[in-house]
Amino acid sequence: MSSKSAIITLTFVALLACGAPTGGCSCSPRPPHTDFVGFVTGSNAPVNGARVTESVFTRDCQSPAPADVYVQSSGAVADATGHYRLALSTDRPDTLCARLVAQTSTDSVVRDSILVQVFMQDSLRVDFHFP
Repeated sequence: MSSKSAIITLTFVALLACGAPTGGCSCSPRPPHTDFVGFVTGSNAPVNGARVTESVFTRDCQSPAPADVYVQSSGAVADATGHYRLALSTDRPDTLCARLVAQTSTDSVVRDSILVQVFMQDSLRVDFHFP
């Protein structure tokens, strides 16, 4: 094989491998994503098993979020240390308003009007404290 054919073949292989969005040289960008993380505590200990759920609205905290906003519909359950992690993602960068609720079998605590920039933050800490 001549050097000209080898260069053309190598160029073709490189373009094929790196030109596709999921090729070896370029991966599809991760969609904008933020995790709400934090702890659910009681008067003197973590609250194990509390369920944390999210509702998301537009930036004005009044209108429902656009259809390209994805929430963890079942919520997240706090572990033995009271820690939880709740995912939020969108198809495009956006600033949204969130309402998080931590619930036990007997009580609930609400954190409302939390502004979150889904493209700038990889996590946002929101703690809950039951009286």
